[in-house]
Amino acid sequence: MRCRILYLILLLPFGVMGQSYGLKGSVMDEEGRPLSYATAVLLRPADSTLQFYGISNDRGDFSIPQVKEGSYLLQVAFMGYETYYKSLNVPLREGDNLGRIVMQLKRVTLGDVAVVGERIPMKFKKDTVEFDAQSFKTRPDAVAEDLLRRLPGIEVDHVGNIKALGQKVEEVLVDGKPFFGDDPKVATRNLPADALERVQLIDKKSDEVEFTGMDDGYREKVVNLVLKKDRKKGVFGEVEAGYGTDNHYEGSAKLYRFSHKLQLAALGMLNNVNRFGFSFDDYVRFSGGLSALAKGGSAITLGEEGGLPVDFGQPISGLTTSGAGGINCSFSSDAYNRAFLSYLVNGSEKELQEHTTTQHFTASGAYKQVGTVSNLEKRFAHKVHFGVKRRINSLQNFSVNGRLLFVQGVNPSHQWMESTYAGQKINRLTQNADYRSYGLETQLNASWLVKLNPHKTVLKTNVDGTYGGRGMNHAVHNKTLYDHPPLREENQQLQDDLGQTYKASGGVSLLQALGKKYVLIPMLKGGAEKEVFERDYRIIRDSGIGGDSLSGIFNKEHKWIASGVKLRRKGEQSTLVVGIGVQHGMLSNALSGESPLQQHYAFLTPSFTWEYNYWASHRLSALYHSSVMSPPLEMLRPHGDYVNPLYIRYGNPHLKPAVMHRLDLNWLLFDQFSSTSLFMRLNGTYIRDNVSWERSIDEQLVQVLRPINGTGDYTAEGSVDFSTPIRRLGVNVNLYVRETYHRGMSRINEVANINTNLEHHIKLGLDKRKKEQWDISVGGIVEITQSRYSVLHGMNNNYYSYSCFADLSYAPNDFWFFQISGRLNNYASQRFDEPLSVPLINAEVKRFILKNNRLALSLRLFDLLDKNMNLVRKGAVNYLLERRSNAIGRFVMFSLKYRLNRAVSKGGNSLILR
Repeated sequence: MRCRILYLILLLPFGVMGQSYGLKGSVMDEEGRPLSYATAVLLRPADSTLQFYGISNDRGDFSIPQVKEGSYLLQVAFMGYETYYKSLNVPLREGDNLGRIVMQLKRVTLGDVAVVGERIPMKFKKDTVEFDAQSFKTRPDAVAEDLLRRLPGIEVDHVGNIKALGQKVEEVLVDGKPFFGDDPKVATRNLPADALERVQLIDKKSDEVEFTGMDDGYREKVVNLVLKKDRKKGVFGEVEAGYGTDNHYEGSAKLYRFSHKLQLAALGMLNNVNRFGFSFDDYVRFSGGLSALAKGGSAITLGEEGGLPVDFGQPISGLTTSGAGGINCSFSSDAYNRAFLSYLVNGSEKELQEHTTTQHFTASGAYKQVGTVSNLEKRFAHKVHFGVKRRINSLQNFSVNGRLLFVQGVNPSHQWMESTYAGQKINRLTQNADYRSYGLETQLNASWLVKLNPHKTVLKTNVDGTYGGRGMNHAVHNKTLYDHPPLREENQQLQDDLGQTYKASGGVSLLQALGKKYVLIPMLKGGAEKEVFERDYRIIRDSGIGGDSLSGIFNKEHKWIASGVKLRRKGEQSTLVVGIGVQHGMLSNALSGESPLQQHYAFLTPSFTWEYNYWASHRLSALYHSSVMSPPLEMLRPHGDYVNPLYIRYGNPHLKPAVMHRLDLNWLLFDQFSSTSLFMRLNGTYIRDNVSWERSIDEQLVQVLRPINGTGDYTAEGSVDFSTPIRRLGVNVNLYVRETYHRGMSRINEVANINTNLEHHIKLGLDKRKKEQWDISVGGIVEITQSRYSVLHGMNNNYYSYSCFADLSYAPNDFWFFQISGRLNNYASQRFDEPLSVPLINAEVKRFILKNNRLALSLRLFDLLDKNMNLVRKGAVNYLLERRSNAIGRFVMFSLKYRLNRAVSKGGNSLILR
């Protein structure tokens, strides 16, 4: 009901529409031949912003549907031809046909040259779609991400992921150069929109193809943000500060200096409203193993299941104060030689209060566990990216890329948990712990390309090296009570872990052209990895476990060599690559002073890739590959982890490497004439000798976990992503449907249980096509998961969750901006205590003042209903979990944002020809 009311309110402006008309015509050259992919756009005469558009087909015909009554400037453009302009009043007196438009070739006369700037909203080139940034109106303080949302064919979701012409964008460049390493959101969420001259969607070839000239047919969708010329002179940026109720605050500063050869940027931010730094993923990725080692208890069983978890949402938990800063420097002497360096630092302090209810299922019945966690976690991360790309001469290309990452964390924690069976208390645990962790990782990659015979024979070599060091110090005090029979245990543990990783690999391959279509690629590569893990375990007060047997040094080594050959065929519309390889390896592990346990293996690693571009932006592809996965050291180390006495985990030094086989089938369709995209994907994965957890649960409800090689793990997934405009209603529609099947096996008390999950996910979204004053988007998500168990039949169930969202913004002029957004998450009650609905409504109003709207005053209201709640519900192989945690409540914040860029004339410096 709440979703319906929210939709009705926000869909109201969709219905406020006047009568519309359709226009059509054709574009020809001077000899009467049709010109395809010419752009025909209707511009607003006052400021030349794009209102409606069409694109000519292979017959030269175009149509511009659903045009509202009014005065427009018709602009027809095609590369290499003079741009055509004509003033129009819609409806046309002579009907809807604009007739034949004849384009004149551009003729350049030597001598006097007049430089005239004109804005063409869209241009189509062979491998690039280019948008004029000033033709798409945004609010004065908008960032590049806001501009991207307004461009035809580009979609940006609420977390900043970008899709262009139906494909995911992995890289965002600024003036053709990387910006702050490998995180595209740093550029799109920080660069101001009014600093951009153009936005380019590029089907980018790899650096290897650019250098060798041997086209492999593969392209990566890249967004290139081209800066205005006046932003390459001097410094520009912005500063922002805000303060609100309950002492909430936020502040940021951004400074940029760009030229044709140099890029300089400095960013900084600080807040206590759960807005994180620019890229904190590295800390999460790198410290994942450290966190698992530290917690050692119930958290291990929740995140490392052999089966696919049923996940009902991952909201931001706790109250977080975070800060971040960074600098980026890039210098390019020309298009082929570049050096860059970037540095990012992130820090956060999170106060977390959690309450968890878990139902554990065994073959003999189910038991319940409730618990609370209170901690104050501090994290810090420093990340350095650097690289050099050097074109030595026309025959040699050399590049080096490196990364340095340092992380640090402190986490004092208090935990309480209680287990009951059939209403009777079985055990209770009170734990006070202090965890301190740190980690260092360095990576270096170098590659060298040499043309032995230009366009026929190319030699490629590359080397990689990694060093990682990590450490963790535990101080844990446990009090455990058992009721049947009555028993009290208390111990205080000091545990210091130190780990080091050394990795080195290299490879050489030869690209040999066999005629115009075929390339033969023999290759040889190999590598070695060594990990050393040292644990010093001491017990100050203990009633059961001795400390000496848990201390020691554990070593793991993995050496491998792989050889293979690929044959690549590149046709006019298709690319086919067939490969066969073999990987030999030796895996050994041992406790210090003991004989190593060695395993030798050999696996075939076939591969297959096919891609067929049967029309512009119409693509079929198939990909099959296989790979060998070595078990991590934490799963091999035989000694137990007793940090949590109710969850004891052992390793298994006899684990074998797993082999993964994966098949992907994709169909991409993007119709530039109707702005319709369809992306269909079907993939399947089979893992032989996959790692799953064997569990034993005793009468005291103490779980002991040990990893084992399973009999096989299967996953299949199919998805359809469809987007199209409904011009008559003035909306864009996006429908996403995903079906996922997973089958996995686990053992509980020596009984094998096969778990199968079938997940249905449907998302429907609507947003307003014309976003000049009103910008509206609404949608909903429904998820249904069917879980079945071969042994635990009592756990068989269907799980339902649904949510809806709505966003509304209104900019009546250049000085005011209003926005309201709402989310409603609904959680069904299957096997949980109660159904829950969590609404969240935010609102904001902005006023722009001073010359060129350089100062923005903002009033923001978060959680209007004061109902915010962090809730996670999960289901996995043998349990259901509900976790509730503290969250930021309602607050009001007033903020100021001042733009530092020098004043420019409204609408830019372009001269529009009429």
